[in-house]
Amino acid sequence: MPPRGGTLSSAIRPGSWRGDHALFRATGLTVDAVGEGTTRLSGTCDGRFSNRGGGIHGGTYGAFAACAAEMAAATVLGDGLWPSFVEYRAQIFRPLVVGGLVVCDARVVHRGRRYLSVTVDVLNGEGRLCALFTSTLAVVPEPPPGLAPIAALEHRELRAPTYIYEQSPSFTTFGVRVVTQGDGLGIVDSAYDAAFAGHEGDLHPAFIAAVADSVAVPACMSIKAEDENFTTLEYKINFLRQVWSGTAIRAEGRVVERDHRAFVVDVAVTGEDGQLCAKMLTSLAVLTSTG
Repeated sequence: MPPRGGTLSSAIRPGSWRGDHALFRATGLTVDAVGEGTTRLSGTCDGRFSNRGGGIHGGTYGAFAACAAEMAAATVLGDGLWPSFVEYRAQIFRPLVVGGLVVCDARVVHRGRRYLSVTVDVLNGEGRLCALFTSTLAVVPEPPPGLAPIAALEHRELRAPTYIYEQSPSFTTFGVRVVTQGDGLGIVDSAYDAAFAGHEGDLHPAFIAAVADSVAVPACMSIKAEDENFTTLEYKINFLRQVWSGTAIRAEGRVVERDHRAFVVDVAVTGEDGQLCAKMLTSLAVLTSTG
């Protein structure tokens, strides 16, 4: 699958990858290999992205994979073009652990004039498949660099948690604050953070997905049995519009189905103006203390 123009896009040539945005740096991933329509990223799973149970937050799987998918897509586009996420789906099979290795192998499986399809295998240090990521990206004109200031993650002003489970490191890292919880409903918000900006200076779609995945926690917590817990199985998210600097996002999640095996949560993400910017459907496995 040769890229347009016959050579790798200048967007991903060594030392000049334009996908080296704030979210990519926040994940701590490094580039191991780049080919025509393929890329491999790897890194250590940082405890900042862990959940209450000590595993890696479900939305972070998507952030890892999204960075790899963007880079693989950029390799088959000519100069002046850029991949922009339309939707993606993450299926999670086994947990990534804090301090463990994560490897993301991305490949372009379809390239059209206007859209690309990219899949990513998310592996642990033993080479076992932990998650499968499938995505659709639109081909858009590449914006000029430096559209928004980039702030270092360690310089963020973190808010105090309002619920005990917000003390999960991932909630703190993503700046998630619970607004409402009860009867299968959860509402959380998070302010724009340049530490999670994408290439264009907008909030990276993977950050929006992480916040959307987080709202399933208060939604499910409000109706779960005392001996139950839960973990993300998969989610599918559609991105409808960009979120720019200086704005906050709000995710509203409602449990639409539950039985002894799983919760299903429908999530709407809106901007400060109330306009819908993303829709997610997520499934969570029910875990009980009795197994």
